[in-house]
Amino acid sequence: MAQPGTSFLLAEMIEAWRSYLLSIGGNSENTVDSYRRDVERFLRFSKDHTAKSLTPSDMKNFSITHFRSWLAYERSQGLRPQSLARSLSGLKNFFSWLEKNFNIENSSISLIKPPKITKPLPRPISQDKIEEFLKSVTQHTSKPWVNARNLAVIMLMYGCGLRISEALSLKKNFSVLDEFLIASGKGGKERQIPILPLVRETIDDYLKKSREIISKTDSLFIGENGGKLSPRIIQNLVAQVRLEVGLPESVTPHALRHSFASHLLENGANLRIIQKLLGHSSLSSTQIYTAVTTKTLLETYNKAHRPRKLMT
Repeated sequence: MAQPGTSFLLAEMIEAWRSYLLSIGGNSENTVDSYRRDVERFLRFSKDHTAKSLTPSDMKNFSITHFRSWLAYERSQGLRPQSLARSLSGLKNFFSWLEKNFNIENSSISLIKPPKITKPLPRPISQDKIEEFLKSVTQHTSKPWVNARNLAVIMLMYGCGLRISEALSLKKNFSVLDEFLIASGKGGKERQIPILPLVRETIDDYLKKSREIISKTDSLFIGENGGKLSPRIIQNLVAQVRLEVGLPESVTPHALRHSFASHLLENGANLRIIQKLLGHSSLSSTQIYTAVTTKTLLETYNKAHRPRKLMT
């Protein structure tokens, strides 16, 4: 069905483009439908902006100013940079498809840059709270083996910097080279991570207490029903412990990985070493933790610096 203000042919082109995106794979139906809605919103804006019903040939004539006006309008409607970037990506894909299939070319849209997306700083658990957090984990259920399991998972994330998916994908005979854990990260890339004695002890304690329960599975971590442990169980656990300890909502399982990196940096570890431990391909991904430690230092200074207090 044609959208108000667009020709039937243009509406058919949008549906054909949608079918193409679904056929090539790599995009979910929800993502493709989001792209389609983004394009339809652009066309409604363009119809109102030009005060005319749009045809395929009109797509050639939109200027840089027009595209920038559309982005400004979307921003005024409350769209965040992430959503704006997705909308622009979908629109560029549509214009590229039009050029390849119908020789409808618009060079202006390629000159439009996506909005800058500022990533929020990681928010680690402070060092003075982590011990309380870990103690609460060990007292969360009436089943000793479940408490031991939970602590082992948490310690792998905090003590080794593993992602939750990396920790839960470990097998019972997980790869250990001397005192190093072999973790398989994004893209199947492997990295070696030192296992602290305390982390190894938590895993050994879990294996001892769950010996009979996990004997029939290859997975290291299992749920109470005997199947592979779901990430949701650990996510819910962290949410509950967070409330008990009085920590902010930013404390998620991934915050334990952030805490691993931040605490290493605060205690003098080299940034390059932290990069290798986290499995970051680029140092720039690791450098964000320097901003975290600087922010923590400034907050501490502002709260506690005595000369500053005397002057107020």
